[in-house]
Amino acid sequence: CFAYTHFTKTSDVHPNQCFLRVGGFVSRKRCTSCTSGRKVNIVSTDLSTQSPNVFTTLFINGRRAVRARYPDGNPETTGLYTNNTGYVNKADAWLAPQKYPPAVEINIEVPKRNGTHFPLFQVGLGGPVEMFNPPQSYWGQRAPNGGVTYEVPSGLEYPSDVDFVNRTWSNPDTGIVHAFHGRHWGNWLFKLADRDMDLRYLTFGSGGFQEARGWPEGAEWYVENIFEELDSPGEWFYNQSTKTLYLYPNGSLPTEGIGTNLESLIEIRGSMDSPVVNVTLLNLEFAHSATTFLSDYEVPSGGDWSVHRGGTVFVEGTKKFLLQNCLFNAP
Repeated sequence: CFAYTHFTKTSDVHPNQCFLRVGGFVSRKRCTSCTSGRKVNIVSTDLSTQSPNVFTTLFINGRRAVRARYPDGNPETTGLYTNNTGYVNKADAWLAPQKYPPAVEINIEVPKRNGTHFPLFQVGLGGPVEMFNPPQSYWGQRAPNGGVTYEVPSGLEYPSDVDFVNRTWSNPDTGIVHAFHGRHWGNWLFKLADRDMDLRYLTFGSGGFQEARGWPEGAEWYVENIFEELDSPGEWFYNQSTKTLYLYPNGSLPTEGIGTNLESLIEIRGSMDSPVVNVTLLNLEFAHSATTFLSDYEVPSGGDWSVHRGGTVFVEGTKKFLLQNCLFNAP
């Protein structure tokens, strides 16, 4: 039988080294395939000669693969009501929202819809809602009827019992934090700007615009796209700088891998004055599109939702468009 023995940085002998143990005996030859004591089965490949060699989504043998993350989980099979949720239950604290100048407010009083929750047309431009595109929202006002001005936390303080608390991340700014709204009205996603190991802070960069109402606190959360969290079969990480793809195989090596950054597979764009006419998409299968959760979002109404104006098939400014007998395959 064989196994691996990893000596931590606090060990008196062989600190930060991993050795192969066969039949109870430890080999004195360092095992280079082990990093941090957990990564014993990671393969890598150089994609610098491939074109394009930038992608955000990877499909392995026809299935969407999971980016390296903590805690381990698969968004397609795990969630708040499964035994392994794939989320950290809570943060110790949520960092205060970023401050913005007031929005320019527009109030149109005619027509006035008396007896309704929203009697006037009101909208705030810029300021606290400048991250939307276009930068406008009903919730950008200083005192919107039915709620408060949009704001989201600027980071979180993670608990001291998370597994990565003493594990260094070489490039935390590759990370993406997924978090539930504090009242579970929606989900937020933030690009990670930095990590402070002493304060146990994860500081957010852009993001939080995937829901329109905002809130100063989040709820359950996880972080993905961190190389040091590549520790579970089926996970992957792509180093954009070195163009190196890392994969923890789920059993044998895959026979096929497809990396994509295509948010739309087909786009048809016309205008009121010059529409695109008489287009039919028939008997097609659409698959392998990329994530859009960090692309532009807009707030179309006074509701608590925002939307990305795009899709696998995006059609705008058309007449007599027909999509028939097509399969949208989200493996």
